[in-house]
Amino acid sequence: RSSDLVRKDVRAILNKMCLVYPASKMFIFIMEGTKSKNSKQRAECLEELGCLVESYGVNVCQPTPSKALKEIAVHIGDRDTTVRNAALNTIVAVYNVHGEQVFKLIGNLSEKYLSMLEERIKRSAKKPVAAAVPARQAEEKPQRPSSANPNAS
Repeated sequence: RSSDLVRKDVRAILNKMCLVYPASKMFIFIMEGTKSKNSKQRAECLEELGCLVESYGVNVCQPTPSKALKEIAVHIGDRDTTVRNAALNTIVAVYNVHGEQVFKLIGNLSEKYLSMLEERIKRSAKKPVAAAVPARQAEEKPQRPSSANPNAS
């Protein structure tokens, strides 16, 4: 399918952009996409935010993890199933990195949404790795290889 190919290519581009720009900056831009009227775009942006958290840890969440998670948690109440699932999956990704503290970061959730989140966490069956240090820091940029051209300045 061409739409799957486009989605794969866009994800590859976003991953490459994290090599150039700090992941925390990319988080802010992708977070803007969750405000779209298009439910498919909201869902894909939420999924990508989850990938960023898995790769770079909870400190990638900007402006603060608490504010970002509260904004993501709003989408648990979305009328579109894919958006709801993407929001739940993103919060589960934070739970897998940060553990039970995710509930403090989110703050108040309605009983309905809280039970949906708890059920999704149970079904994810991954234990939190709160003590583990993320492989890459949110602000870290890899060193670019130096040019092989001796005439380069």
